[in-house]
Amino acid sequence: PGSGPGPPPPHPTPKLTPSKPAPETVTMSGQPMFLMGWNGPFKLQPHTKNGRPVYRRAGVSVGLIPIIDVEIWYEPDLKCWVLHRDPDGPQKFVKRSMHSNETPIGPWEGSVKVSA
Repeated sequence: PGSGPGPPPPHPTPKLTPSKPAPETVTMSGQPMFLMGWNGPFKLQPHTKNGRPVYRRAGVSVGLIPIIDVEIWYEPDLKCWVLHRDPDGPQKFVKRSMHSNETPIGPWEGSVKVSA
């Protein structure tokens, strides 16, 4: 008798059902000196990944030094956004967000932030 309703069902990873469109550009800031080439604008890509927008920073140089292209996407297994370097495998990432918002806008680890 009286066993209660039981544990709540697991929550699925929220899909992008935005109240407004994803921003065309987001800006990352706060990267340390050795990653400073990844500070700056990321452009919205025409495809999504894991039901969320993808942002890319490509073709950037700091002085004469070319910077490895990077993308930001949502990683549902980690429940956060990740900054991913092009040459790395799909499971490896450089930094991750401290949230699971609809877009990558918000705080990231290491005092990095992404803004609209």
